[in-house]
Amino acid sequence: MCIYIMKVYALSALVAIVSVVIYYYRSYIQKEGPRARNLKVFTADELQQYSGDGVKSTGTEPLEKPIYLAVMGKVFDVSKGRRFYAEGGGYSFFTGIDGTRAFVSGNFTKEGLRDDIEDFDDEQLLGVEHWISFYESKSEGKYFLAGYLVGRYYDSNGQPTPVLENILIRLARAKERREKKKAYHKVVPSCDSHWEQGKGTTYKCSESKRSPRKETFPGEKTPRCACILIDGTVEGANVLKGEHVLTAVYDGCDPSSSTCNVPSKD
Repeated sequence: MCIYIMKVYALSALVAIVSVVIYYYRSYIQKEGPRARNLKVFTADELQQYSGDGVKSTGTEPLEKPIYLAVMGKVFDVSKGRRFYAEGGGYSFFTGIDGTRAFVSGNFTKEGLRDDIEDFDDEQLLGVEHWISFYESKSEGKYFLAGYLVGRYYDSNGQPTPVLENILIRLARAKERREKKKAYHKVVPSCDSHWEQGKGTTYKCSESKRSPRKETFPGEKTPRCACILIDGTVEGANVLKGEHVLTAVYDGCDPSSSTCNVPSKD
């Protein structure tokens, strides 16, 4: 009987995940800017022709060609942001290419301006989605979808590739985890921290019954300092719903103390 109930629960959870993924997939693929009509499928060489090279960001003359950039295979018209994206503008390095990775990594060199993000964690993937949302809708109509780029994310017919489909599934899960994380952090608080040169970082829990732990949330690479109950009581399992949080005692710290000092590494 217990095994049957577990199977039913697992099936229900799977159906819920699939439903979220399908909804997210459809909304992502179908979303178009208000001015987008006959969407074009670009090759990399064709997209490069719309980089704005030779067009001064301070100019006022009409543009002979629009200025395009791509994020995760979606090509956006950013012509109205000429002062940012034309030659001499602060973001001109994004135009004419798909530089998805750099939107989150901040590496604006030639090596950093590329489109591969398969190694990104939840937070980084959500960061990419933020920029796609910005160009699609949050720019208040200033920018809009112009087409799709043939390559990693779309094929020559403008259809999603397996790489894109996998990332969309991961994004759907990342959104679910983000909500779980918010709820979990209300139950298990973060530490207060103070860094001092020569001494390193001191982590402190405001409640004496809690002790600092290095905690890594599912889907993320960067840990936080969490205040865990010293008596070993596990909290937040009801909001995590199967997600496994990794915790570890900081090197050299007393697991029964509410404070912990982590010296700086030379």
